[in-house]
Amino acid sequence: MWIPRFIWPDKPLGTEYPLTIGIMKSCGEDAIKGAAMASPNITEYYLDFGVFGIIVYSFILGIVCKRMLKLYYGKSLYGVIKYALFCGFLIQLINRGYMAQLVTLIVILYLPLLLYRKYYVTK
Repeated sequence: MWIPRFIWPDKPLGTEYPLTIGIMKSCGEDAIKGAAMASPNITEYYLDFGVFGIIVYSFILGIVCKRMLKLYYGKSLYGVIKYALFCGFLIQLINRGYMAQLVTLIVILYLPLLLYRKYYVTK
């Protein structure tokens, strides 16, 4: 995602590519022509690591959600803001695939908050 194909011509294809080819082979090229396709992250976990990947990533997501929920019930406004940002991110995490895009999104969401806390909040 971060490096364009004209710089990296052999860049790997996304996880949607094999799914798109499979639909085109089974239903014909007209079935997918002019359409966009996104697969949820669970598909990416399965394509990368099989059933084991689904189990591991789901477990990790559960741990992260539990920690974020603790921030919500904490006494800190900063923690509640982090939780609120995470809720918006969670929608994208569940609905959309492509982990590189999600990493970019979480950096864009949390970097301003972290910079604010580091440089403007007095201790």
